Amino acid sequence: MTCSIPKTYDFCSRYKNDTSNAVSFIVTQTVSDVTTPIDLTGVAIDMHIKVNKQSATAVKTLSIGNGITVTDAVNGEFRIDAFICDLNAYKYHYDLQFTFPDGTVRTYIRGNFEVIEDVTKI
Repeated sequence: MTCSIPKTYDFCSRYKNDTSNAVSFIVTQTVSDVTTPIDLTGVAIDMHIKVNKQSATAVKTLSIGNGITVTDAVNGEFRIDAFICDLNAYKYHYDLQFTFPDGTVRTYIRGNFEVIEDVTKI
């Protein structure tokens, strides 16, 4: 039996009200020392950014077509699209949850999402 522990990826700190850069990911699995991409065909991907891990409410939610783009499904490639970082300054937590067509749900990536207060306000 293999366990699927989410990889940790901490986003670079970003300034409040600035446009964040797009970030690309490749989701893979390793079985018997062989690493292969996870096919994302038909998979729903959701990202919730929260004040704390136990919070019931996300301060920002992204999904395919709404901030997440699958760029090469067969090879497990997707990206978090650039967006205006309109969150309050804080060190948030997030994870990326994948729901497969058969109903299987997996969390492959988690980490921190820090927003820094900007000095120049427009």
